[in-house]
Amino acid sequence: MFYSRFVPSISDVLQPLRQLLVKDAPWDWSSECQESFEKVKNLMADAPILAHFDINRKVIVECDASPYGLGACLLQEDDTGSRRPVCFVSRALSSAESHYSQIEREALAIVFAVKRLHMYLYGRPFVLRTDHKPLLRIFGPHSDMPATAVSRLQRWAGILSEYEYQIEHISGTANVIADCLSRLPLKLSEQQEATVVNAVLQHARDPCESLPVSAADVAAASKDDAIISRIMQYLQFGWPADTPDDLQAYRRCRNELTIESGCLVRGHRTVIPVQLRRALLQELHSVHLGIVRMKSVARSFFWWPGIDDDIKHLATSCRQCQDTANAPPKEAPHPWIYPSEPFERVHVDFAEHDGQHYFLLVDAYSKWLSVYKMSSTTTHQTLECLLLFLSTYGIPKTLVSDNGPQFTSHLFRQFCLENGISHKCTPPYHPASNGQVERCVQELKKALRTRPDNVSAGTQLHRFVFAYRNTPHSTTQVTPASLVFKKSPNVKFSLLKPNFSSSQRQRQTTASSTKRDYTPGDAVAVLNTRNGNGPKWIHGTIAERLGPLSYIVRTGEQTRHVHSDHLRMAESEREEETEQIEMQPQPAVEFRQPSTVPAPVSAPAEHAPAVPAVEPAFEPDADIEVAQPLSTSSEAKPAQSPRRSSRQHRPRQRLIEEL
Repeated sequence: MFYSRFVPSISDVLQPLRQLLVKDAPWDWSSECQESFEKVKNLMADAPILAHFDINRKVIVECDASPYGLGACLLQEDDTGSRRPVCFVSRALSSAESHYSQIEREALAIVFAVKRLHMYLYGRPFVLRTDHKPLLRIFGPHSDMPATAVSRLQRWAGILSEYEYQIEHISGTANVIADCLSRLPLKLSEQQEATVVNAVLQHARDPCESLPVSAADVAAASKDDAIISRIMQYLQFGWPADTPDDLQAYRRCRNELTIESGCLVRGHRTVIPVQLRRALLQELHSVHLGIVRMKSVARSFFWWPGIDDDIKHLATSCRQCQDTANAPPKEAPHPWIYPSEPFERVHVDFAEHDGQHYFLLVDAYSKWLSVYKMSSTTTHQTLECLLLFLSTYGIPKTLVSDNGPQFTSHLFRQFCLENGISHKCTPPYHPASNGQVERCVQELKKALRTRPDNVSAGTQLHRFVFAYRNTPHSTTQVTPASLVFKKSPNVKFSLLKPNFSSSQRQRQTTASSTKRDYTPGDAVAVLNTRNGNGPKWIHGTIAERLGPLSYIVRTGEQTRHVHSDHLRMAESEREEETEQIEMQPQPAVEFRQPSTVPAPVSAPAEHAPAVPAVEPAFEPDADIEVAQPLSTSSEAKPAQSPRRSSRQHRPRQRLIEEL
């Protein structure tokens, strides 16, 4: 028997009934059998069998139907896992219902049980058990109603849709309780049944529904509370020198404690006895305000030692609060370790705009961005773009991506393993962990959205990538291109800077316009840099020109590699130049001889030597100095040096003599 383990000494009580089950025993329903039957019914209806309804325990409803009645039982599991009955319901079928088919009668039993036990079941999940398996398909919460089902079943399915249940199948031999109730229906009106249900629910109500707790309740409970009654005695007759440990919390605030109308009060807050604390906590937590708000309310009205810990424990142990709690504060950003060289760690991700897919790769060192257009985001297409990137910039040591199917596939893992790439995946649904490339995805989409109408998407993409690579990054303070190429590529704004190399080349060209040019066959004099005892200049002939300023000169039977600084034209060439100078008109050179020459102070004037005519000593390529008459003034006027543009070449000494 199902409830035999809950009934004490049931074997002795059922002994007369067991005799009727003995084989070949005559059937004789005696007074002893009737007495045993009545006693078993009373025992099953007694408190040790039936359990009070608990809103925190699992609810099970078992249903069954017979040709003339409906029955159901409400059960709950206790701490040991045993199912204890809470309520039994049954009723007889009407004349019309008795003509229903078997599946309709079983469905009617479910609807009857749910509607009769509405106060227990509405708003909370429960398990619905029936021994008619086809009803699992019809009334299952995740199953569609068959199109061939009769309209009556469809209406009943609509009624059950208001409840949160899980329907299960139970064998007929195990569904003994509901089967018994359906074969012994109780003829009670619905009003009588509702009265019984309300009486049971009165016991199952939450304790906080009996609130509010008044000051009179606190005063009455304080008299029965051992600790608070002792504290009141201490306040009236004085505190002892040695206070027990359990009263130290009251001793620390003894100057704030008073007694008002039989209640212990701390400041403006009432001290609550132990037996009323749970009820106040439940009322405080009835709307799930949270720990901080609950403490704020409690500190305005009542107090007891450890109230903050009790409030915190109540809120943290509440299942509803935990299921609806907000996410914890975000952790402080933990940056990736900065790489030591370009393309050591690369972050990858996909972007999509207007149906076009893009594959983005960002170097963590230089912030270099590469974007590839993709027709699809399959693993093969991803690996092709990745291979193109690797062929250009090399194989990175680390590759960071999200948990997309392309990156978690076996083919991608094998590719990374073969190339020695450490593949790291970020936590799911946390794009900030791959923020290096996620930021680039935002910038790319923004650039594509702001594309002018006369610019294609491909052109806008190239413009964006070019501008991104040549814009100083906020992290490195330099452009990605300068970190990759060790120089800054030219951009349109480069035209604004002066061209240093062009001006330098122009200065070099101007300086080289005054150099001496020699051609093969020219007679030259070579500076003797090898023998200090020989002549200073050695005559030779230009044999070959090696560069702008270097020549091969043949001196006798030898050849020398000579710089232009160690060469000059030979004398024969100099004479030809002199003849050319004679043929050209020369500026008039006036040589004046001073009329008087002041004599030295120590010598008489008549002994002063005659001053010959001033004959400047002309040297090749020396500037002409025109003699001026000597001034007798003590302040000689300094001669002004002519500028380079007005300098005159002196004629050679031979020309002076001819003149």
